[in-house]
Amino acid sequence: MSYDFVGKHYIASYLDCSNNSINNITNLKINLELAIKECGATVLNSTEHVFNNNGFTIAYLLSESHCSVHTYPEYKSLFVDLFTCGEYCNWEKFDNIMTNFLQPKNVSKNIILRGEKNIIS
Repeated sequence: MSYDFVGKHYIASYLDCSNNSINNITNLKINLELAIKECGATVLNSTEHVFNNNGFTIAYLLSESHCSVHTYPEYKSLFVDLFTCGEYCNWEKFDNIMTNFLQPKNVSKNIILRGEKNIIS
């Protein structure tokens, strides 16, 4: 079986989100894990921390690479970093679930294509 050395790096800022969504850590985790599953990735492990201001950071170790989320409830915003190796995972499915849950007024997103197909010489 051949394997292409490629990956997709989805980086997003969800801005001015619903107060209920950004401050409900339990539901945020449920939706993150659903988004990861629906995009085609598999969670191997995770670690998390809740800050004094209810800010929340979680990092997921995926069989495809990783996903990290950092919330800023005082700005009703969060940052996402989703990196998946190979061609299989679909960042758009991840984004749709997160956008529906968070209800942001603005989303800034970038995709970085990585690997041997994207080398500039």
